[in-house]
Amino acid sequence: MAPNHQRDAWELVSQICSDLCQVPKRSAQPLSSAPGSCLEDPLGSSFQALLLAHFSRHFPGSSGLRNQAALQAHKLLENADTCKVWVHGHFAPGLFSGWPGTQWVRWETEKVLGISGAPSKIRCRSFQEENWLLQILSRNYCSGRADLITGIAGLGLYGVKGWSHTGQGIYRKICGEAVAQLEAHSLKQRNGRIWTSLGPQKKPRKSGRHVRVDLGLAHGLAGIMIFLASCYTHGIEKRLTRKMLNETTQWLMDQKTFGGTFLFPAVLDDGIAVPCPRLSWCYGDMGIAVALRLVGEATGDKSLTEESLSLISRALHIPRSETQVQDPGICHGSSGVALISSLFSQQRSKPVFVKAAQYWLRETVTLAQNTPVKETGLLKGSTGIALSLMHNMLPANGNWVSFLGLTLPV
Repeated sequence: MAPNHQRDAWELVSQICSDLCQVPKRSAQPLSSAPGSCLEDPLGSSFQALLLAHFSRHFPGSSGLRNQAALQAHKLLENADTCKVWVHGHFAPGLFSGWPGTQWVRWETEKVLGISGAPSKIRCRSFQEENWLLQILSRNYCSGRADLITGIAGLGLYGVKGWSHTGQGIYRKICGEAVAQLEAHSLKQRNGRIWTSLGPQKKPRKSGRHVRVDLGLAHGLAGIMIFLASCYTHGIEKRLTRKMLNETTQWLMDQKTFGGTFLFPAVLDDGIAVPCPRLSWCYGDMGIAVALRLVGEATGDKSLTEESLSLISRALHIPRSETQVQDPGICHGSSGVALISSLFSQQRSKPVFVKAAQYWLRETVTLAQNTPVKETGLLKGSTGIALSLMHNMLPANGNWVSFLGLTLPV
């Protein structure tokens, strides 16, 4: 990366972190004053702590700002426990909306801050929440929602992370229950297995009911495949997960089209393909390429790995004007494209991937400088933008991207 581009990226990251350090009192408000506190976005506050922790370790500039960032990271991390008590009773426990996500990010932040194993109240852990999560999964709490953001796959991926991180059996049970629920709520098709976007066991169109199948990473099949690949890698329900992976991959590959800007539709709405509107993390070719790569690596299927490389290479050759990327965020903006490009460049070192990672880093800086970013959260806000930029510059510190389904949890 050219020195001036890296300098511009660090300047943006330092400005974002400096702004976060200026508002410590907001996240310290009592539970009764939820507006303006971390209760509005507990996951966003947790990722702010992770960002500041990384910044405190790696920022090449002022030691004063690094120390301030470390202090604020500790405060946000401590406050996450208070938030989790409130969240436990008021928010659905989705990976991106409730305490499973905040717990995951706390594990990552503790490692960066070097406090894992320290006897502090931050480290106080019981498995009450995990046992509750296991119970509600078994009672079909998710009502058939199978996706990564709000549904079974996301909660199951939290189980994989917990099992990998702690070795505690409760997390393996969560994974197993999530796999069982996914099987129960899937629809077998002539050419494979799918999950609908609108809840459990939707009937085919002839029954008059609406069937919508999302193919993407955030809310669709790609995210589910990544969870199943994670289970397969860790030896959890290997026979069943391999069977579902084979069937889902077969169905997904049958949806591939030719001639348009993107090869895969965003969704199938009653069997009608809805074109993908932009290059993004959340849906479309890039997220599907990630899923195919991870499934291929997990199962040893080299044909899927090659398919993923072909798909991502094609996506990165799309002319800038046709990508329709207009904002700097992770979800459907340039940060998400930069993250995926960076991951492929780290693993395959092909010129197309390296150049794309550098290009989309520059685009992210430009868009963030020219587009007002009002949110501070992960998917659409400044925290996600800064984390993406730091991952591009410091890839060795990127374990957190498994939260987004871009790598398997370790």
